[in-house]
Amino acid sequence: MSLLKKLFGGKTENLNQSLLSKQAALAENACLLDGSAIVQKLNTHEASGLNELDAKALLQEYGENLLADTGGVSALTVFLRQIANALTLVLAAAMALSYGVQDWVEGAVITAVIVLNVVVGFFQEYKAEKTMESLRSLSSPTAIVVRNGEAICIPAKLVVPGDIVNVKMGDVVPADLRMLFVSNLEIDEALLTGEAIPVSKVDEPIKADPTPSGDIQAIGVGDRINMAFASTVVTRGRGAGVVVATGMSTQIGRIALAMGKKDASDLGGEPGTKPAVWAKISGVFAIFLGLSSGTPLQIKLNRLAYLLLIIAIVLALVVFAVARFNVTNEVALYAIALGIGVIPESLVAVLTITMSVGTLRMAKQNVIVRKLNALEALGGVTDICSDKTGTLTQGKMTVRKVWMPPSKTSSTRELTVEPGPEALNPEGKVYETIDGQEMVVDTANMDQRLTELVMVASMCNVASIAKNKDNRWTSTGDSTEVALQVFAHKMGMGKPSLVTNGLFSPTESSQSKGLGAGNLKKEQSSDEDTDGDTRPDR
Repeated sequence: MSLLKKLFGGKTENLNQSLLSKQAALAENACLLDGSAIVQKLNTHEASGLNELDAKALLQEYGENLLADTGGVSALTVFLRQIANALTLVLAAAMALSYGVQDWVEGAVITAVIVLNVVVGFFQEYKAEKTMESLRSLSSPTAIVVRNGEAICIPAKLVVPGDIVNVKMGDVVPADLRMLFVSNLEIDEALLTGEAIPVSKVDEPIKADPTPSGDIQAIGVGDRINMAFASTVVTRGRGAGVVVATGMSTQIGRIALAMGKKDASDLGGEPGTKPAVWAKISGVFAIFLGLSSGTPLQIKLNRLAYLLLIIAIVLALVVFAVARFNVTNEVALYAIALGIGVIPESLVAVLTITMSVGTLRMAKQNVIVRKLNALEALGGVTDICSDKTGTLTQGKMTVRKVWMPPSKTSSTRELTVEPGPEALNPEGKVYETIDGQEMVVDTANMDQRLTELVMVASMCNVASIAKNKDNRWTSTGDSTEVALQVFAHKMGMGKPSLVTNGLFSPTESSQSKGLGAGNLKKEQSSDEDTDGDTRPDR
């Protein structure tokens, strides 16, 4: 957003904020209301959905279902941000004066400090800006919506509030939905809550307890089990829901706003009072000078830089006054040298080098520093409380041990599974402990019991793994079943796409405690030559 837009942009920004607030209010209360009430509020129909004219009007009103660019990954913008700060500007002035009086050593030192500041800061902040693109990449490219009574596939960016969206296993939810119908629906919400276990969804309203003041108690995102949130992944079952929030009004959109350093008032609620133009100008000017934003140390250094600059100018004027303002070459040289001597360029060099060394040390420990100046606050941290999912762990499961109960002809058997380079990569050998020694399992000559065990893990399983266009392994389904499918692939009996043309699960539910699977059509495969199989789940 340009500086002029920040200063004088009004009606459009306030209108967008009003729409965001309207969506946010509905999305916050959607979990408490009955599905039919939500459908009525959004002027849609549960069976036929929106018509095309209404959908176009809503798209024009609310905009596309995309995460807004809150600054973008502009290399030029990030680069200019490194230059337009107090320390760099003062050092640039000192550098120019040093070269002006032909003090090449001093000028070279200051130049090196400026280059180090700009280069290190640029790369650190540019990585941080790339986080926005990562969030955008999570968006679903397409969505199945009901329009004019027909289910059609449209780009996810065209989804609008009031659309009826159908989701099934493997789908990425395109927007925040209030579920109207669910069938064994489970969604992986690790993106929002950090929990690796998928959440079972319901379609009934949630009952909230009143607070002591009589208000309705707020429901946390993780407890809204009748909601499906944008960019989360369906791991099991299917369902249908009505869109209550799109774009920046979704939960993932609020995260994007927070990462874009928006003010807390932009995250929801009514827009505040618009400040006067002079207040905006002074505020932006203070931010530009670095006097009202940044870490405490950064603000203090900026103030020190401006103070020393003023002192240098005053001392130069004193020198000129002593010379009765008869500014000769000698007087000018003395005044400039005095001004440069006041600037502590070595302080900036020490600070930058120290933070750079700290950043490199943390990078060796697989810690990425988003902002170089964050090291100041990090140095005072004594305890770190962090959700391990997605940070310390990958949020994925893998099979490491397999036990088979004893039979009439054999005792208890134990298999050890070697992990692959990644959780979804089906590389790695499988060992069986025989007479106290680990022997590699010959997957081409497995006995009947082991073959049946692997067959159940592979075929009685609604998860699947495959390589994408980037030659990376991806998965769909519950994380536990994905781990079993990876194990089956390691044993040479994974479920390829050609083997099951019509896998069904007639008894899949929490009540039956089982899963039936059938192979309706068999085509020759390189790693399996067994016809249809129906066995109970684990």
